[in-house]
Amino acid sequence: MDDPNFEFLNSKFHISKEVYTVLQGLSTFRKFKQGEMLVEQGTKSDKMFFVVSGLLWAYHVLETGKEITKNLYTPFSFVRPFSSIIKDEPSYLSHVALVDSAVYEINFKGFLKHVENNLEMSHL
Repeated sequence: MDDPNFEFLNSKFHISKEVYTVLQGLSTFRKFKQGEMLVEQGTKSDKMFFVVSGLLWAYHVLETGKEITKNLYTPFSFVRPFSSIIKDEPSYLSHVALVDSAVYEINFKGFLKHVENNLEMSHL
């Protein structure tokens, strides 16, 4: 039986079954309801997300309370709070589900450990 997730990733990134198996070990399938936060501004995160379905919104709230949109993420997008992950500091952005959404939550630091030793993973 074919795996549609592997087929998709392979069509976009030409990954092997071995790399796909590693990614499966680093990820968890999660569903978020409309309005539910994936990452909240001011909190640390070491996760990145691969959007399977739905719509995610990344935004920053100014001191005045005004919300500034940074990005909208549709299916087959990678979402990651880079400043929080790389600098190990609170996220500058909030990431929230605008509609019911499904994602693969991936341990980014675990992913980076594999990237250091695997050229195929670094292409992702």
